[in-house]
Amino acid sequence: MSTASLCASLLRQRSGSATVEFALVAIPFIALTFALLETSVLMFNQSLVQGAVLSAARQIRTGQLQAGPGTSPSQQASVLSTFQTAVCNDIGAAINLTCANLFFDVRTFASFGSISIPAPIFDGQGNVTNTSFNTGGSAGIVTVRVIYVATPITPGLSSLLGAGAGQPLTITYTVVLRNEPF
Repeated sequence: MSTASLCASLLRQRSGSATVEFALVAIPFIALTFALLETSVLMFNQSLVQGAVLSAARQIRTGQLQAGPGTSPSQQASVLSTFQTAVCNDIGAAINLTCANLFFDVRTFASFGSISIPAPIFDGQGNVTNTSFNTGGSAGIVTVRVIYVATPITPGLSSLLGAGAGQPLTITYTVVLRNEPF
């Protein structure tokens, strides 16, 4: 049998067409389904962390958590730990999210017009290295930023959601507030 007649014979066969069509459609369908499910989990986590950050930022605004410019390093570490605990306790129902995925950055500014928050810088392990913790004083202008570093399972989802090449997928929550006079 010649090659041409073998190809013609294969083109006339219809017995496996449904299997081949399913195989062509199944892979993109399954990938899309996983991407939708994972995006839903990310949005659920985003909502939980956003609520937790707003609640913890209120404690800074009202003066319950203070680590201003004159605070000793041990007191700043204690206030930061209390702030982290407040946020982490409020995200208990999160899926695939632990406090190890969160980085906290609290900065004080002289005016609303002078607010300039630097982009996160990551080390080799994916940790944010340029964070600060300064809750300001009475009537101070403060930015509270929590960076959630997500590690999607679905291939290509990070780039679809805006992560740059070689950068982790980050979701940032920022609250800008003026401390109450306390």
